[in-house]
Amino acid sequence: SFLELGNPFFQGMPDWKSRYQRLIGAAGDFLTERLTNVPEPLCLLCSEKDPADCHRWILGDFLKERGHEVEHLIVQTRQAIQHRRPPTKSGKRSP
Repeated sequence: SFLELGNPFFQGMPDWKSRYQRLIGAAGDFLTERLTNVPEPLCLLCSEKDPADCHRWILGDFLKERGHEVEHLIVQTRQAIQHRRPPTKSGKRSP
């Protein structure tokens, strides 16, 4: 269990996404350090149905920026989708 990657501190806060982004931005390398000892592929799970509404999406951004392949498993459609960053203000997606 990787409790350090969870979102227990900010649950229920309306600005939880920005708070979790700041946490990962400041301490992401430290928080994901134990993942380096886990053989790939690995799977991170959460109870949120939509990955875009979950802290895993923010974590996916962080891991993708560091060269990891990130996919999200979608239960409703029984498919995996490639992780992509949301569009920027100009409307373009970053890789």
